[in-house]
Amino acid sequence: VRLRAIDADALEGWDREWSVEIDARPEPPALLSPTRDGRVREVRPAFAWALQENARAYRLQVAGDPGFAVPVIDLQVADAAEAVSPVSLAEGQWYWRVAAIDAGDTGPFADAQPFERRDPPSASADFTGDDDRLVARVRGGLPGQRHHFQLAENRDFTAPVVDSTQVEPELIYAKPLPGRYYLRTRVIDDDGYIGEFGPVQQIDVPPTAWWPAIVVPLVMLLLAF
Repeated sequence: VRLRAIDADALEGWDREWSVEIDARPEPPALLSPTRDGRVREVRPAFAWALQENARAYRLQVAGDPGFAVPVIDLQVADAAEAVSPVSLAEGQWYWRVAAIDAGDTGPFADAQPFERRDPPSASADFTGDDDRLVARVRGGLPGQRHHFQLAENRDFTAPVVDSTQVEPELIYAKPLPGRYYLRTRVIDDDGYIGEFGPVQQIDVPPTAWWPAIVVPLVMLLLAF
């Protein structure tokens, strides 16, 4: 390294030289998962990196800031290239990095890799109905999400009368026949992640005033044959 001072009149002084040894071994491993700017749903996510030749252990750090001022995870992992977070991570932006450890030293950390921790999308819905229509509305949707509605006459949904995926968080089924109906919904996040179906909801559509007037004569006609 060479350094010289320059005064206000641009007069340069003598050089000062000295040697510096850079200890950048072992090299940091490649970070595999979570990917850069990726998204994880697990409260305690798993981290994975590439195996490093001659490394006997690895040091994993996770922090809420790219400078790792206060890491929430600072973990040494022996003979493995993966680890599950020992603590729960809140929703939001996080950063992670790994350094390799050989027989004599700990190498530099890999560049910090950001990722987002997000809870699975909620499928809470309101389900109402009468003899004119059945209406289902998903609560608390986010921009970019899609909504999968299934409406059936049995709880196992083997032959749903409605099986629709749409951007709108509302499903309207007009003029339902009298009977018992079941609804379940799930949300597909903007990155394609498919959430679980929410609880099955049940609603009964009562017969209308005109229903017996049509059904009874029809049954009598069929019995006559």
